[in-house]
Amino acid sequence: MAAPIRIFKQENSRNLVFGLLVLALMTYLAYGLAGGLQNRLSQNPLLIAVLFGIFVGNVFKIPEFMRTAIDFTIAYLIKTAVVLIGLNISVQVLVSIGYKPVLLAVGEAVSVFIVVYFFLSRVMRLDRQLCILISAGSSICGAAAILATASVVKAENRLITLSVTMITLMGTFQLFLYPYLYHHGYLESLNDQLFGFFAGAGIYEFAQVYGAGYAVSDTAVNFATLIKLIKVMMIVPMVLLTGHFYNYKQQEENTVNQVKFPWFILFFILMVILNSLFTINGTVKFFLGQTGASFFLMAMVALGLKTDIKNILLEHNFKKLIISAAFIIGFTTFVAYFYTLGTNINIQAKNRGDQISQTIHNEIKKDYYGGKEIFINIGCVKCHVESLHTKSSDPLLLYSDLLIHDMGPALDDKIIQGQAIGTDWRTTPLVGIGNRSRYLHDGRAFTYRDAIIAHGGEAMIVRDRFIDLSQREKAEIFAFFDTLK
Repeated sequence: MAAPIRIFKQENSRNLVFGLLVLALMTYLAYGLAGGLQNRLSQNPLLIAVLFGIFVGNVFKIPEFMRTAIDFTIAYLIKTAVVLIGLNISVQVLVSIGYKPVLLAVGEAVSVFIVVYFFLSRVMRLDRQLCILISAGSSICGAAAILATASVVKAENRLITLSVTMITLMGTFQLFLYPYLYHHGYLESLNDQLFGFFAGAGIYEFAQVYGAGYAVSDTAVNFATLIKLIKVMMIVPMVLLTGHFYNYKQQEENTVNQVKFPWFILFFILMVILNSLFTINGTVKFFLGQTGASFFLMAMVALGLKTDIKNILLEHNFKKLIISAAFIIGFTTFVAYFYTLGTNINIQAKNRGDQISQTIHNEIKKDYYGGKEIFINIGCVKCHVESLHTKSSDPLLLYSDLLIHDMGPALDDKIIQGQAIGTDWRTTPLVGIGNRSRYLHDGRAFTYRDAIIAHGGEAMIVRDRFIDLSQREKAEIFAFFDTLK
């Protein structure tokens, strides 16, 4: 898969830089396209990126200068993105949740990998590399696991693209399926916490896991993302064992192309250690996280550009792929549900600084002034002004400027009153919000998160700042809202 570094040294460096800039622009367009589609798909930009690359690569002729940038992205930026995932994981997280959820998540991943590989290789008779890639993606963490595994088994680009496309399509289906089953009573034995475990164990992509949890509750989001982080940690042993297994099979078949040790995995471990030992500046951590996500998206576009869809359809039996996808979705869902019922989660998160201990399914209870400070810092007070002065000179606590603002298309009720159109709304006072169970002007939102996410128009920048906050910071804001009674 990876082109030797000397290729890039011999090529005109200007072509490489220009090619990367064009690829970055295409990635930005793909990301924008994902954001403009239905909300569920906007939680899954990887799928849109690879499909966008496939479309461009098969409709238009790729310029020669782009090929060097595409090879460079597939060879190196993918590994860099996998390394940066380590910043989301710490030893403290694993210790805080106890051994039982960890063992169950590991058991689920191992079970899925073994059974899926056996089914694809022995029953469906698919290409061995394709079997390994799909098994890794469906058992660990989707595209990230596929790309990490591909680097050690020297998988062909067409197989990588096919694997990523299958995994993201299957995960998107699960993104709709799991919340539907939960809300319609088909998962009666699961509460919000257990649904989070179920989604984190069964759904493939991290973004898809977040989307499924978000469709249920904040509690489900917390549990789902935590369980998925445990599975992400399994990239390390999975890549090492897969490389050893692949070498063993090659030796049996008297092939000489032995897989080299994946050194980038050591850097992944180093990132986990650094994140565990040191408190990394929030801005730096956010920047590195966004950089890794951007590299993943660039890799998806690059893989799509190198994919000849006609050859894939000719070389692989489409019926077999459909049957394989159906089996994988069914089996992973069954196994995730089985392991979920086997756990009794009582996960606690501890903050050594303030010695607060609480279960993860409760919002973080901290002095509300912490949440108020975050509320101010991200810019909410530009419209939700804390108090207004009255004729008596006594300030009136409202958390509203009582002015009309453009709130974007999500809140457009199509009603025109004077000069105010459907997207124009007067800032709702937040005083008393702690006593409410439904939010926004028409009561459409059932959670604080839903109400904030619906903000657009003039509030879009502040909304995006909220989205970029950590789970703890969001919970502190929610705790602050609870005090406004």
